[in-house]
Amino acid sequence: TLFRSDALFTSFSNSGARARSLASISQDYDLILRASERAETIVHLPEILYLWRKHLNSSGHDRIAQVMRASTEVVQRHLERTARPGRVRTGMSFNFYEIDTPLRSGQRVAIVIPTKNHGELVRQCVNSLRATIREVDYELVLVDHASTDPASLAYFASLAQEQSTTVLRYEGVFNFSSINNWAVAQLRERGSSYTHYLFCNNDIEAIEPGWLEHMLALAQQEDVGMVGAQLLYPDGCTIQHAGVCVGLHGVAEHYGKFFELPPDRVCDGFLGRLIATHEVSAVTAACLLMRSDAFDAINGYDETLAVGFGDVDLCLRTLELGWRILYCPQATLLHHESKTRGKSVGFDPHPEDSAAFVARWREWLQRGDPYFSPAFSPNHTTWVVQDPLHCTLELRRRVYQRPVQAQRQVLRHSP
Repeated sequence: TLFRSDALFTSFSNSGARARSLASISQDYDLILRASERAETIVHLPEILYLWRKHLNSSGHDRIAQVMRASTEVVQRHLERTARPGRVRTGMSFNFYEIDTPLRSGQRVAIVIPTKNHGELVRQCVNSLRATIREVDYELVLVDHASTDPASLAYFASLAQEQSTTVLRYEGVFNFSSINNWAVAQLRERGSSYTHYLFCNNDIEAIEPGWLEHMLALAQQEDVGMVGAQLLYPDGCTIQHAGVCVGLHGVAEHYGKFFELPPDRVCDGFLGRLIATHEVSAVTAACLLMRSDAFDAINGYDETLAVGFGDVDLCLRTLELGWRILYCPQATLLHHESKTRGKSVGFDPHPEDSAAFVARWREWLQRGDPYFSPAFSPNHTTWVVQDPLHCTLELRRRVYQRPVQAQRQVLRHSP
C-alpha cells in the first residue's frame, strides 16, 4: 500500500494514544482505515504484487484471538471517527467483522409483491415474511395481476381483510416495471407514506429472522440508495444471487451463481465476497430494498424494459445520482426462481430488453463494472482470476474518487 506523505502524516497525527496502543497487532488495518477516511482518490492495482503468508505458523494465525480483539477495536474507532452508530462484533470467519446498527425510528417499509395466480406460492412467501420480520414497521402490498385461479383469488381476498396488508388488482399485459411503478403510485394516491420499498418476487421465501432488519440498517444510511440480499436456490446451499456484475457474460449476471456452499452455509467465497457487506453496481429486484426518495428521484422503473434488466437499469440510474448500492449477505433467503413464468427456452429470453439495455449502457459496458476487478475473468460468476493476467493503465475503473458531499446532494434532488 502506497500513501501520499501528507495523508499519512495527517492519519498519524490524529491517531492518538488509543490507536498507537494497537500498533503491535493491527497497525496496518488501523492505518489503512484512517488514511482512507481522508483520501480523495484511491487507485487499485489489480496486478498481484503480494501474497499473504497463509501458513499456519504465521503470526496472524498464531495470535488469532488477539488479532480479532484488536481489529474489532480498530473498526469500532473507525465508526466513532465517522460518526456512524453501531457496535462491532466478530463475523463468521477470521478477520471478518459485522456491525450491529440500531434502526432509526419512523421508518416504514412497503413490501411490494406482484403475482398472477400461484396462491400457494404467495402464501409461502407471505407466511415466511411474517415469521421472520420482527422489528420493522411494514405493510404487505400484493399486486394481483389479473389472476383467474379461484383458489388464488380466495386467498388474495382473505389477505385483503388482514391488518397491514393491501391487495391491488392490476389489469393489462405483463410488464414487471409497469406493475411496480403502478403499485407505488396507487399507494401514494391512497395517502400511504413509506421511507422504503422492498420489491419482492412471489417466489421468495425467508428462512431466518432478522434479514429485513439487516437490510434496513444499511438502507437507512443517507448515501445508500439500495440494498440487495443473498439469495439461494431451493436446495438451500447453492448461491443464486450475491449481487450483480454489469458486463459479466456480456450484459449482466449474478455474482456467485451456482456456487455450492457447505451444509452449514459458512463460506467466505473469494476474499469474503459471500460474507462481507460490500458495494456493487446492481442487485436483483427479486428482493431489493430501496429508499423511497431515491425511487422518486429517478422516476422509478423504466417501463420500456418490460421483463429483462429493468432492475439493473434501476440500479445504474440510482448510482448516477450518487447513491451507493450494497449487497447484504446477512439477509439470506430462498428464491424459487422462475416458478411463476417458467423457464424460457433459448439463450436470451428477452432479446428486445437486452438490446435496449445494451444500447443505453454501452459506454458503461465498454468501460467495465467499477466494482469488478479487471483481474477477474468476465466469463465466470465465481471470481476466477485471469491467467495470464492482463491489466493496463487505461483501465479507468481502477481509480476511485470520493464524491463531494455537496455535489452529491445537488445531484440527488435533480429531476
